[in-house]
Amino acid sequence: IWRARNWIQADVYSDERSWAGVLMKKVQEISIMIAAAMLFSISACGIPTGSGVPEPVAAPDHTAETPNREEGKADIQVISVSEAGYKVHSLEEYIDTEETFCIGYDAEMNSIVYFVRGDNENTIWGINVDSKEIVKLIELPIEDGQYYFGIIYSEGWIVWTEHADRDVYVGASTGANWKIRAANINTGEVVDIDGADESFPSGVFATPWGISCNGEYVAYCGYDTDEDGNVCCVVKAYGLDSHELITITSYPYSGFQVFGDPCLGDGFVAYAAYFNIGHGDYTTNVYYFDLNTRELTELQSDGNISYLAASDEHIFALEQRMDEHGTRSRKAIVMYNGDEWQTIIDHSSPMYSSIGEEYVNFETLETWGNYVSWRNLLDDGYYIYDISNNKALEIISAKSDNMYAGGVHFNSPFLCWSEYCPDTGSSNTSFVILE
Repeated sequence: IWRARNWIQADVYSDERSWAGVLMKKVQEISIMIAAAMLFSISACGIPTGSGVPEPVAAPDHTAETPNREEGKADIQVISVSEAGYKVHSLEEYIDTEETFCIGYDAEMNSIVYFVRGDNENTIWGINVDSKEIVKLIELPIEDGQYYFGIIYSEGWIVWTEHADRDVYVGASTGANWKIRAANINTGEVVDIDGADESFPSGVFATPWGISCNGEYVAYCGYDTDEDGNVCCVVKAYGLDSHELITITSYPYSGFQVFGDPCLGDGFVAYAAYFNIGHGDYTTNVYYFDLNTRELTELQSDGNISYLAASDEHIFALEQRMDEHGTRSRKAIVMYNGDEWQTIIDHSSPMYSSIGEEYVNFETLETWGNYVSWRNLLDDGYYIYDISNNKALEIISAKSDNMYAGGVHFNSPFLCWSEYCPDTGSSNTSFVILE
């Protein structure tokens, strides 16, 4: 069970307490699990697929040999945050992390954006990093009987989903009267992006997931119906200036395919198609949609690249590889260079060269500008790499007793994370503001 207003996307919202921080490490996997559960619930409804529905595409063969990519960069300079000249702030000095939720940072105002838990969660506040002055930014117009399920902040826009389910049970909730909406904190403009209509079958939990925003567009995954009333899995984008809702792709429900990881760069949306191949495993295809030409291109089809993140013209992803013991896990961070995927971080990179490939399994991929951040699941080391100068900042050392505990916000110069200390049972949330 998740309390609807308290379960938010991992990239910009997490409960900063230690128990929730640890829980949020798996939110991206949970998102796919929820989507898979929704696929099952659609199947259970007995919704006809109708005549002429195309056969599901074949899942890519992830057992095929991994492309012969070059090794990760071995000449990366690894330095601490303090050596790079960045000041590390404690978030607790600004907001009560027990009673509030940080949803992002506004660079123009130099303010942390958050809301206070409780009876008035619709009010969004900002606190200036220098003066600590608190201002009310906006009151979200959520109707009585509606509860928001996800909320993100980016470039002056707050985007959220809402529906009539206060408590969310996977496989049981209906998501009745669901909506995805956005509000501009500067103008007060509120737009209804998408929502339930009479054509959608009742009893199907169709609330969008994987929401991303870059101030110009909102992208997300969800379910829709075609002209015959058949349920389809979709990826959509909405222009915040043009108010145009674009269906990037729509695929008839197949029972084993779901879309995920929609991420926005300069003029494009990248996303993955996940194929359930059983035994808790999956394989993927990766796609690129040009928002100007409306052309859709497949970037990868060997089934091993997923967990996408995009910023500016960059697309980053995690690549699953088989080690010498036959274990398949996320052992490389790759970047698409326009023609192919290029390895930038793997076991040969300086921070991992001494521990061996079997001890590398990456997760929590985030990006902003020329930066990409991640953690190694097996040693709790947390790093951020600047592709423009070949330097990596060590946020949490793999040699530290502290553990990475989630809470990442990184869709702006604001990088925020939580650490958990096993010895004291306490957690601390910190942030830096990058140049």
